[in-house]
Amino acid sequence: IRAVLSANPELFDVSAEPLPLYQDDITSDLERIQRWSGALFAPNLPGLGQVDASQRIALFTGPGCAECEHATQDLEVLSSVFDLRVSLLDTDSHGDLARAMGVDAVPFYVFPRMMLRGHMPRTVLERYLSGRVGQ
Repeated sequence: IRAVLSANPELFDVSAEPLPLYQDDITSDLERIQRWSGALFAPNLPGLGQVDASQRIALFTGPGCAECEHATQDLEVLSSVFDLRVSLLDTDSHGDLARAMGVDAVPFYVFPRMMLRGHMPRTVLERYLSGRVGQ
């Protein structure tokens, strides 16, 4: 799946309007992000990129997770290209926050306006950061 998405990033078009079926879930996710944004994006957290960057992502990782290592490497590259701060949150050290956010798989990305479960190809993240997909 990753190879197909990497080769065809247009397949991952989040600019389309969400299906009404998911509107309650989206609203709940946005409320959760808003409630916990101070903890997710705190400047004193370990992370990548400049603390005062204009864009933010919180990445939850877990021990022994190879996909988490790939996600961290991708975000390290992106934080050097974009004005991006990545908060690195380990599910062991930040277990209460992980539970509050509903982290059920790692890697788990929290953007200011959405959450993504599982490793996302760098091209998908790049499209989001460059504004080429909806927020």
